Amino acid sequence: GRSLSVRAFGAKGDGRSDDTAALRRALAALKPGDALHFGPGLYTHRARLPIITPRVHLLGDGATLHASNAADQALLIQADGVVVRGFTLTAATDRRRDAPWESRIAVWREGSQPLQGIHVLDNRIIEAGPAGTSLANSSSSAAIFIHHARGFVVADNLVRRSLADAI
Repeated sequence: GRSLSVRAFGAKGDGRSDDTAALRRALAALKPGDALHFGPGLYTHRARLPIITPRVHLLGDGATLHASNAADQALLIQADGVVVRGFTLTAATDRRRDAPWESRIAVWREGSQPLQGIHVLDNRIIEAGPAGTSLANSSSSAAIFIHHARGFVVADNLVRRSLADAI
């Protein structure tokens, strides 16, 4: 597969820009076998980031994904064989929630076929700011949410201060 960079799709990773549209363009451009590199930076997104292409790799390479919307913050894995490795994920939160898209990493799709072959490795889901602020927790729902999946690996991830289950 190809090796792509989110910056080629307009993502800034500067912590000030809203990178949602650019990140969604990059994810939509993936073909099976591709690797998407984020690179160092703070990428802010205001809505879920769906991964619908099977057998792709998302590589953090020093990237932090910060979700600015407590109600829609997931890196949402909806295809088989996806690998997510090496990210730091933070979020703005307001209260405990329970929908998959309110998690930081969610393995979830509607339908009767389970997702297979997902790998969630070496990620850090941590708070972005001090106690008493909307940044004091790392996820509005479970930090890593797995639903209707088999043959998956979740390993070497760090979770701190999720408002629901860690995994």
